[in-house]
Amino acid sequence: MPCPIGAISTPGSTSCTPCPEGQTTDAIGADKCVPCKPGYRSVSLPDAGVCVPCVHDTYLASITTCETCPTGKTHFVMARTKVEDCAMSYDPYVEGGERLALQEEVLYLSTQTYYSSGASTLQEIRRVTEARGVAVGSGERLESTQVFTTERKMVQSAESVASGADEPVTKPLPVPVPTSAKGYRIFKLAGNSGRYGASVEYRDGTWLSFSGVRPAGGKLVIKCERVLTRISSFDPESGNGSSLTITETIVLTEA
Repeated sequence: MPCPIGAISTPGSTSCTPCPEGQTTDAIGADKCVPCKPGYRSVSLPDAGVCVPCVHDTYLASITTCETCPTGKTHFVMARTKVEDCAMSYDPYVEGGERLALQEEVLYLSTQTYYSSGASTLQEIRRVTEARGVAVGSGERLESTQVFTTERKMVQSAESVASGADEPVTKPLPVPVPTSAKGYRIFKLAGNSGRYGASVEYRDGTWLSFSGVRPAGGKLVIKCERVLTRISSFDPESGNGSSLTITETIVLTEA
């Protein structure tokens, strides 16, 4: 059996040897360890050595440590290597400072289209939470407690697509499905009186950043859209093929 990521098999050995601190492997079954990429910290597991990127609002301070950016400074990029990368200024939270009540709406949309017939399948899952408070610029994370419990699905033939005859069917999901977002941090960007940033952490370890503007006399809205899946296949001889796109859109709206 090949050694996992972060471990190698040495000559004459029947077991795997974990990579030393600061190193990992770039493939399963590799025969040598390589240094962690810039901006990646070393994590020593019982049977392997792995490297993980420093996330938003942190930078690589040592071979094993990601340090949080200084107060009032941040960035929204993965794998930063030095404190100077924390180049975006924001208004830090102070006692009695700004707190936002945000309503969270999540839309999961799956669209599959079959090229030869023109038929399609549309699955829509939407969930809205009550507004919850978060301190702006504090680093406090607003946890996403979202799970989907019902779906709205429509399967259309080529004829019904043209006529619009089909109606979507709403029904409970057999098992509740968690949203991909895990939580959010909200920042008010310095020098931009109405512009805010959101750093979104996803359950698969991905971090993405989004921004929104509070118009004069209006409410702040931050829209966070992520493509989860995009697959396309086509056979030119038969003319058969299909495409599948799955997106999850999160809309944070000031209550």
